[in-house]
Amino acid sequence: MTLYTVKTGDPIIVRTGSHRLLRHVDRTTPTKIIVDGVPYSKQTGRQFGPSTWAVNYVAVATTEESASVIEEGQRQLMIDSIADQCARHLLKEMSTEKLTNIYQTLH
Repeated sequence: MTLYTVKTGDPIIVRTGSHRLLRHVDRTTPTKIIVDGVPYSKQTGRQFGPSTWAVNYVAVATTEESASVIEEGQRQLMIDSIADQCARHLLKEMSTEKLTNIYQTLH
């Protein structure tokens, strides 16, 4: 499958900086793929719109890459949940002085 052969409803990978998201094609035109209302070029996969360094791309979603993206998302949810709970627990045990030092360092 290529970007020229994807159809409405097909899974597609959206690359946003260092993240990959599994989405589905909303619709296609002869030159564009529309995903979540955003147009991408069938020729390059590049997002149409403002010319900036932070441009998103789409790629055909292979079975392996789709599974990898799903696993990344699940891992990130677990990491965020565990980190949030661990950090909260550790921070509650710190003295006000240590918390103040950390806060001032970060801000």
